Amino acid sequence: MAETESNVERIHRESRERIAALKERKENAPPPPTHQSLCLEHTLYSPIQLNPDRDEQWLTVLKYRPVQFDAHCIYCGRSATFRTMTDRFDEEFITLEKHAEFNAPAKQKFKRLKFEGGQFALHIGCSRRPEHFYSYFFTFDDHQAILTKIGQTPSLEDVAGADIDRYRKILGSDFSELRRATGLFAHGIGIGAFIYLRRIFERLIDDARLASGLSEGDVDQLRMSEKVETLSEWLPPALVKFKSAYGILSKGVHELTEDECKRYFPTIRASIIMMLEERYVAEQKQRAAIDLEREFRAIEGLTGR
Repeated sequence: MAETESNVERIHRESRERIAALKERKENAPPPPTHQSLCLEHTLYSPIQLNPDRDEQWLTVLKYRPVQFDAHCIYCGRSATFRTMTDRFDEEFITLEKHAEFNAPAKQKFKRLKFEGGQFALHIGCSRRPEHFYSYFFTFDDHQAILTKIGQTPSLEDVAGADIDRYRKILGSDFSELRRATGLFAHGIGIGAFIYLRRIFERLIDDARLASGLSEGDVDQLRMSEKVETLSEWLPPALVKFKSAYGILSKGVHELTEDECKRYFPTIRASIIMMLEERYVAEQKQRAAIDLEREFRAIEGLTGR
């Protein structure tokens, strides 16, 4: 009869299994997001597994080095380049840590760059107005090699939602649903966010049907891919190109997990935004053409030509 496993042996075995599992997680960790994506798209409290060997430089840049990317400034109301507000070189950081023991200004700066318990902050300022700045707060578990964004100001919803106001007229009463999708995602809700994006997609299809002059009965019985094909002349080119987005959104509502929906949300939202942007640009061009023709006809009337 085989000998039963003693408590000591079980503890040692479980310890080896945990160590092996952790090593496997680190080695198989996907590439980390760009610093821009981490700040502007990644939700709070969603852990990011890193590979310490591969991602050491990426983490060093995030913690100590200058970071720069383009983003919508909610204060300027336009796109701007955001840059790290201080030169956070690791050499300076080490010096600050030493000086913080007896120098009050150095102590305050050191506290701003590194908090207790593996926490640190990233402050980036708008290139137009440095007083317009965004702040991000992280914690890094050195043993698990897990990075987590634990706070930010302004919120993800505010930053992502500020640059979509131009689509308010296109979406009408449905504009709030685009804001809700972003808000739900910002709070870590993936499936609910997918529901609102799907409604936006359906709104664009219905608007195209109205523009085409077809009745609801002409298209209601068609599958979505068939609706897109039938209405392609009146749809934004991006919607025709990314028509499979609707299938992904529907699958997210019925089959995908919360984590899968959250993982795919930024890309699907970007495709929806591209569809809306193309619709917006087309309407702006049409309005400009009408205004130009009106002004040209007025000049013809005045000159008798």
